[in-house]
Amino acid sequence: MKTEIIALSLALSLTARAQVPGIINYQGRIVDGGTNFNGTGLFEFALISGGSNTASQATATAITSGGFVTLYTVTFGGTNYPSAPVITVTGGGGSGATGQAYINAYGVVTNITAVSPGSGYSTVPTVTVAPPPPNILYTNYWSNDGTPMGQPSAAVSLTVTKGLYSVGLGDTTVSNMTGAIPAAVFNNSIVQLRVWFNDGVNGFLQMAPDQRIGAAGYALVALNAQSAQYAQSAGIASNVPNGVITSAQLASNSVTAADLGAGAVTTAAIATGAVTATQLASNTITAAQVAAGYGLVPSGALVLSSTPNNPGLVSAGFGLQFGSILGVNWTNATIGAPWVTRQSFGAVAFNAQILVMGGYSASNGPAYLNDVWSSSNGVNWVLVSTNGLTFGSKRSGLGAVTFNGQIWAMGGYSGFVYLNDVWESANGGGSWTYLTNAPWSARANFGLVPFNGQLWLLGGYNGSYLNDVWSSSNGVTWVQATNAAPWSAREYFGAVALDGQLWVMGGATANGLTNDVWSSSNGMTWVQVTNAAPWSVREYLGAVALNNQMWVMGGCCQPNADVWSSSNGVNWVEVNTNAAWGARSRFGIVTLNSQLWVMGGQTAFGETNDVWDSQTTTNMLGGYYLYQKQ
Repeated sequence: MKTEIIALSLALSLTARAQVPGIINYQGRIVDGGTNFNGTGLFEFALISGGSNTASQATATAITSGGFVTLYTVTFGGTNYPSAPVITVTGGGGSGATGQAYINAYGVVTNITAVSPGSGYSTVPTVTVAPPPPNILYTNYWSNDGTPMGQPSAAVSLTVTKGLYSVGLGDTTVSNMTGAIPAAVFNNSIVQLRVWFNDGVNGFLQMAPDQRIGAAGYALVALNAQSAQYAQSAGIASNVPNGVITSAQLASNSVTAADLGAGAVTTAAIATGAVTATQLASNTITAAQVAAGYGLVPSGALVLSSTPNNPGLVSAGFGLQFGSILGVNWTNATIGAPWVTRQSFGAVAFNAQILVMGGYSASNGPAYLNDVWSSSNGVNWVLVSTNGLTFGSKRSGLGAVTFNGQIWAMGGYSGFVYLNDVWESANGGGSWTYLTNAPWSARANFGLVPFNGQLWLLGGYNGSYLNDVWSSSNGVTWVQATNAAPWSAREYFGAVALDGQLWVMGGATANGLTNDVWSSSNGMTWVQVTNAAPWSVREYLGAVALNNQMWVMGGCCQPNADVWSSSNGVNWVEVNTNAAWGARSRFGIVTLNSQLWVMGGQTAFGETNDVWDSQTTTNMLGGYYLYQKQ
């Protein structure tokens, strides 16, 4: 039997003040069969979360008639039941009632039948469903080989002398130690070190217990912040007197364009005649660098482009003359679909169909909805499932996506309460299966994105703004990636997946509307790509990914019918300042058949049920797209 005893705990290893390494020096002890181990051992390390129990207890109520328990109602199905739980009936003045629980393939209690009705029940008795066994899941904040969850796959070879070994966790000079420890790891309140050991004979064994990281790790955060502050104050231009650095102090080519910030060199800093044709490399001056009115191409001139979506020509004042361009040209598929006008509804693409589901209609009731409609072309619509026969409560602000060959609907607001139930449909929305009430708090107006084989739920609102992040591979078992992402808590924002990243942008926060953009490769560690995109601050916007681009359009709370695209979240192109579908918010947006689809929502004239689409056509001139200078 192998055990581990922590001998010297943890210490920081720091070099210069302005450069804090993500390394924690660690020393531990290995006892193998009651004897201090000697020799070379294989180790695997991970900094993990405090763990969350994904198993939850089901609840139920009883219905009595004539003093007998005749029916049971499952009010919450629970999660992670490996077998049907025991049902206990107490109180109510009677005795003898028993019930039999049934679970589905996901470990959720689906129904309870009365086995014996008992007798003498003058009031409704209490029904207790036995809890499932704990199912604790841990998230890797860091591991020696970058494995995001569970045991690492690559081991670190270390020498153990009289049971003692030491290693620099995060030291990338050590074989199979692939990354430094990010300081952001210690933004989490509980961080534990888990160690696996292999003596070369008995295979890997997880050491016990996990060790909680103390002050040493959290010093990384403080020292990085202090170093950043020091570097900022030490290097700003205001600390260098004017004229101290002249061309005589600069070696040839020591300052290149990469060293100059945008706008750092203006015309006032360039002497007349200092820049001639000999100083300009070929193609360094393009239309984007020529001020309006000084272009070399006169108005009305024609240019051919080999690509249908050429943002460079659009930004230089050229308009597409033949063919249509994605996001620019829009076609009105119908001015009034048969589904009632609505806002804050779910919209997905599934099996070559567009589906509209649920939402809120102020002009029809007012009413919360849970009907489902489908169309293959945006013109002809079929009622797939009527109100009350679909995904539980009528609701708005729900999450709806296509994932793993199913349609998923979850969460939202019923008009009375916020929801956290999860439903799936395998037949295009005609019938639905209830899976669970998820461990994430009930909410509406959140982000829901399929990414890397998981469903990801982000932020939202339930009386308070939220910025937690959860993931699930089956809609039943959910893992919390972080309880507080670094982006401000928000609702009605854009969330998409593109280029191996999750993206969050815009929305409403406790401090007002925003237009910042964030990305993450794992849902736990986030990078602010820009704190202010060129599109205006907004909520209720539409956001999707198509053709290797993110698309942002519409929203509130100024009239917005603009359309923007970006491949990296930093550089955005406004491809349309006023789309034909007109300013709107709380609308549905999907992608299908390489087309953008916009439908319904709230306009200045009220709610709508119109449908619009945009695509890049192949109507070309001699194999090229024709642009004309405006």
